[in-house]
Amino acid sequence: MRDLSPDRPEGHPRARPCRGRGASRQSQGRPDRQADKPPIALNRSEVWALTAFLESLGGTVDVTLDDIPKTAGAPAGGGAATELKLPGDPKAGEAVFTGKGACIACHKAGKIGASPVGPDLSQIAKIQTPDYVMRKILDPAGSGTVAGFPKGVMPPMFGQTLTAKEYVDLVAFLMTLK
Repeated sequence: MRDLSPDRPEGHPRARPCRGRGASRQSQGRPDRQADKPPIALNRSEVWALTAFLESLGGTVDVTLDDIPKTAGAPAGGGAATELKLPGDPKAGEAVFTGKGACIACHKAGKIGASPVGPDLSQIAKIQTPDYVMRKILDPAGSGTVAGFPKGVMPPMFGQTLTAKEYVDLVAFLMTLK
Protein backbone atom coordinates (compact mmCIF):
# COMPACT_ATOMS: atom_id res chain seq x y z
CA MET A 1 0.00 0.00 0.00
CA ARG A 2 1.20 3.50 -0.70
CA ASP A 3 0.46 6.65 1.21
CA LEU A 4 -0.20 9.03 -1.69
CA SER A 5 -1.74 12.46 -1.50
CA PRO A 6 -3.75 13.61 -4.55
CA ASP A 7 -0.90 15.87 -5.63
CA ARG A 8 1.78 13.15 -5.32
CA PRO A 9 1.29 10.45 -7.94
CA GLU A 10 3.08 7.13 -7.67
CA GLY A 11 6.70 7.57 -8.67
CA HIS A 12 6.92 11.05 -7.10
CA PRO A 13 10.05 11.40 -4.90
CA ARG A 14 7.89 11.93 -1.80
CA ALA A 15 5.54 9.05 -2.53
CA ARG A 16 6.62 6.38 -0.10
CA PRO A 17 5.24 3.15 1.32
CA CYS A 18 2.98 3.58 4.31
CA ARG A 19 4.84 2.81 7.53
CA GLY A 20 2.14 4.03 9.87
CA ARG A 21 0.35 2.25 12.64
CA GLY A 22 -1.87 0.33 10.20
CA ALA A 23 1.01 -0.91 8.06
CA SER A 24 1.53 -4.64 7.92
CA ARG A 25 4.49 -5.94 9.88
CA GLN A 26 5.09 -8.29 6.97
CA SER A 27 5.62 -5.31 4.67
CA GLN A 28 8.09 -3.81 7.12
CA GLY A 29 10.48 -6.73 6.71
CA ARG A 30 9.28 -8.79 9.67
CA PRO A 31 8.95 -12.31 8.22
CA ASP A 32 8.45 -13.69 11.74
CA ARG A 33 4.85 -12.40 11.69
CA GLN A 34 2.14 -14.39 9.95
CA ALA A 35 0.13 -12.33 7.50
CA ASP A 36 -3.15 -14.02 8.43
CA LYS A 37 -2.84 -13.47 12.18
CA PRO A 38 -4.31 -10.23 13.52
CA PRO A 39 -2.08 -8.06 15.71
CA ILE A 40 -4.25 -8.90 18.72
CA ALA A 41 -4.63 -12.19 20.54
CA LEU A 42 -7.70 -13.74 18.90
CA ASN A 43 -8.19 -17.43 18.25
CA ARG A 44 -9.57 -18.63 14.92
CA SER A 45 -13.20 -18.69 16.04
CA GLU A 46 -12.90 -15.19 17.52
CA VAL A 47 -11.52 -13.93 14.19
CA TRP A 48 -14.53 -15.59 12.54
CA ALA A 49 -17.02 -14.02 14.97
CA LEU A 50 -15.45 -10.59 14.58
CA THR A 51 -15.46 -10.87 10.78
CA ALA A 52 -19.14 -11.88 10.73
CA PHE A 53 -20.03 -9.00 13.01
CA LEU A 54 -18.15 -6.49 10.87
CA GLU A 55 -19.77 -7.85 7.70
CA SER A 56 -23.17 -7.40 9.30
CA LEU A 57 -22.54 -3.69 9.68
CA GLY A 58 -22.20 -3.27 5.94
CA GLY A 59 -24.61 -5.78 4.47
CA THR A 60 -24.75 -9.51 3.89
CA VAL A 61 -22.86 -11.87 6.18
CA ASP A 62 -21.25 -14.57 4.10
CA VAL A 63 -18.12 -15.50 6.05
CA THR A 64 -17.82 -19.09 7.24
CA LEU A 65 -15.27 -20.70 9.53
CA ASP A 66 -13.71 -22.27 6.43
CA ASP A 67 -12.95 -18.75 5.14
CA ILE A 68 -10.67 -18.14 8.13
CA PRO A 69 -7.19 -19.63 7.55
CA LYS A 70 -6.50 -22.63 9.74
CA THR A 71 -3.32 -20.92 10.91
CA ALA A 72 -5.19 -17.89 12.27
CA GLY A 73 -4.75 -17.93 16.01
CA ALA A 74 -1.98 -20.53 15.76
CA PRO A 75 1.38 -19.87 17.39
CA ALA A 76 3.75 -17.76 15.26
CA GLY A 77 5.99 -20.81 14.80
CA GLY A 78 3.31 -22.43 12.66
CA GLY A 79 2.09 -24.96 15.21
CA ALA A 80 -1.29 -26.65 15.12
CA ALA A 81 -4.34 -24.48 14.62
CA THR A 82 -6.23 -23.45 17.72
CA GLU A 83 -9.09 -25.75 18.65
CA LEU A 84 -12.49 -24.29 17.86
CA LYS A 85 -13.68 -22.73 21.07
CA LEU A 86 -16.48 -20.24 20.79
CA PRO A 87 -15.71 -16.99 22.52
CA GLY A 88 -18.25 -15.33 24.73
CA ASP A 89 -19.88 -15.77 28.09
CA PRO A 90 -22.95 -18.05 27.92
CA LYS A 91 -24.41 -16.56 31.15
CA ALA A 92 -24.15 -13.05 29.73
CA GLY A 93 -25.62 -14.41 26.49
CA GLU A 94 -28.62 -15.75 28.38
CA ALA A 95 -29.14 -12.26 29.78
CA VAL A 96 -29.07 -10.88 26.21
CA PHE A 97 -31.55 -13.59 25.15
CA THR A 98 -34.02 -12.63 27.87
CA GLY A 99 -33.25 -8.90 27.96
CA LYS A 100 -31.86 -6.57 25.32
CA GLY A 101 -32.12 -9.06 22.45
CA ALA A 102 -35.73 -9.83 23.40
CA CYS A 103 -35.31 -13.29 21.84
CA ILE A 104 -37.56 -14.67 24.57
CA ALA A 105 -40.50 -12.82 22.98
CA CYS A 106 -40.48 -15.30 20.08
CA HIS A 107 -38.28 -18.26 21.08
CA LYS A 108 -38.06 -20.91 23.75
CA ALA A 109 -34.61 -21.96 24.99
CA GLY A 110 -34.76 -24.87 27.40
CA LYS A 111 -36.73 -23.75 30.46
CA ILE A 112 -36.70 -20.13 29.32
CA GLY A 113 -39.65 -18.74 27.39
CA ALA A 114 -42.60 -20.48 25.77
CA SER A 115 -43.58 -18.37 22.78
CA PRO A 116 -44.54 -20.28 19.60
CA VAL A 117 -43.80 -17.32 17.27
CA GLY A 118 -40.32 -18.59 16.38
CA PRO A 119 -38.61 -21.99 16.47
CA ASP A 120 -37.83 -23.69 19.78
CA LEU A 121 -34.10 -23.23 20.28
CA SER A 122 -33.79 -25.69 23.16
CA GLN A 123 -31.57 -28.02 21.11
CA ILE A 124 -30.19 -25.60 18.52
CA ALA A 125 -26.57 -26.60 19.19
CA LYS A 126 -27.42 -30.22 18.35
CA ILE A 127 -28.98 -29.44 14.99
CA GLN A 128 -27.16 -26.33 13.73
CA THR A 129 -23.58 -25.17 13.41
CA PRO A 130 -22.25 -22.07 15.13
CA ASP A 131 -21.83 -20.60 11.63
CA TYR A 132 -25.55 -20.96 10.91
CA VAL A 133 -26.55 -19.50 14.29
CA MET A 134 -24.24 -16.51 13.82
CA ARG A 135 -25.49 -15.91 10.30
CA LYS A 136 -29.16 -16.30 11.28
CA ILE A 137 -28.86 -13.66 14.00
CA LEU A 138 -27.12 -11.13 11.76
CA ASP A 139 -28.88 -11.85 8.45
CA PRO A 140 -32.13 -13.72 9.14
CA ALA A 141 -33.61 -13.26 5.65
CA GLY A 142 -30.39 -14.34 3.92
CA SER A 143 -30.23 -17.52 5.99
CA GLY A 144 -33.53 -18.97 4.86
CA THR A 145 -36.73 -19.57 6.74
CA VAL A 146 -37.25 -22.43 9.17
CA ALA A 147 -39.96 -24.79 7.94
CA GLY A 148 -43.35 -24.05 9.46
CA PHE A 149 -42.61 -20.39 10.19
CA PRO A 150 -43.49 -17.37 8.03
CA LYS A 151 -40.78 -15.46 6.16
CA GLY A 152 -39.54 -12.15 7.50
CA VAL A 153 -40.68 -12.55 11.09
CA MET A 154 -37.22 -12.44 12.69
CA PRO A 155 -36.02 -8.84 13.06
CA PRO A 156 -32.98 -8.05 10.86
CA MET A 157 -31.48 -5.36 13.11
CA PHE A 158 -29.42 -7.36 15.62
CA GLY A 159 -26.14 -6.43 13.90
CA GLN A 160 -26.98 -2.81 14.67
CA THR A 161 -28.55 -3.11 18.12
CA LEU A 162 -26.27 -5.61 19.87
CA THR A 163 -22.67 -4.81 20.69
CA ALA A 164 -20.01 -7.22 19.44
CA LYS A 165 -19.68 -8.63 22.97
CA GLU A 166 -23.43 -9.10 23.36
CA TYR A 167 -23.60 -10.83 19.98
CA VAL A 168 -20.72 -13.21 20.81
CA ASP A 169 -22.19 -13.89 24.27
CA LEU A 170 -25.60 -14.65 22.72
CA VAL A 171 -24.08 -17.13 20.27
CA ALA A 172 -22.10 -18.74 23.12
CA PHE A 173 -25.35 -19.17 25.09
CA LEU A 174 -27.23 -20.63 22.12
CA MET A 175 -24.42 -23.11 21.50
CA THR A 176 -24.90 -24.51 25.02
CA LEU A 177 -28.46 -25.57 24.15
CA LYS A 178 -28.15 -29.31 23.41
